[in-house]
Amino acid sequence: MKSKLLVCMAATCVAGWMSAGVDAAVLTNPVLVAGAGAIDPAGAQTIDTNGSASGSNVLTPQATLEARTDFQAIQQFTDNPTSGSNIAAGTNYLSFSDPTLPDVRLSFSGSYSANSGRDINNLHRVTSGTSALEIVGLNSTANTATLNITFGSYDSTSGAFATGVNSVAAVGFAVANLYLSHSAEVSYFDSLGNLLNIQTARGSNSDLDDGASGNSRGRDVYFGFETPDGQHDIATVAITLSGGVISAGIDDIGFATVAAVPEPATAALLTMGGLVLLARRR
Repeated sequence: MKSKLLVCMAATCVAGWMSAGVDAAVLTNPVLVAGAGAIDPAGAQTIDTNGSASGSNVLTPQATLEARTDFQAIQQFTDNPTSGSNIAAGTNYLSFSDPTLPDVRLSFSGSYSANSGRDINNLHRVTSGTSALEIVGLNSTANTATLNITFGSYDSTSGAFATGVNSVAAVGFAVANLYLSHSAEVSYFDSLGNLLNIQTARGSNSDLDDGASGNSRGRDVYFGFETPDGQHDIATVAITLSGGVISAGIDDIGFATVAAVPEPATAALLTMGGLVLLARRR
């Protein structure tokens, strides 16, 4: 068991253990990229547009996430150092030896093809390098396929994945090759299953920034969300694609791990409150 599990309450840990056999791959310490270009670096497919948010929902700008010193993204879905392992069709796990980082489970639900989850190097479905996670719907006209990105802790001995721990403060990523007949809905949940935020996007058969069009040139879309309170609230992100024959790539999955530092005035109030409590105890 990783030491990071010690930060959670015992009851939460017990409730969070899920029986999840590895039916695809476990990647150890995939490379994390920080700074400008963590999502959609130069040299690959270029993001055409951002997701939309309405009402009380928000879309956090890509530049805002990349400006955080704790925001890091996975551009290549391979081990580090490379051992020849990469993601495969089915449920995948990303395991980090650094106890300050969450482990990640990538699983699917809905009407998805058995090919979903594999590493794809089709350049029309990646926004960095030559690697992305593929999500494929069944061959029908009414698909709804969902990729669930869950933050938690992976136990390499038992293969169990603990949920309800190691939530993050921000998440960002790209959906590549979203066709005209497709739509995307991204939902962010906390560890209790409460909905925090929703973003949406419509596809297009015109890849605007890369100057291509046709059946294999869908739109590339950015999605991102930073919790308003700056705390570790995001436990799961559900990326649901709907429409015809879905075939898209999910790339540059990034997250931020450090809770926001209180403003000086807030910190001073907290300190004063602590001193008052201490004085009362005396």
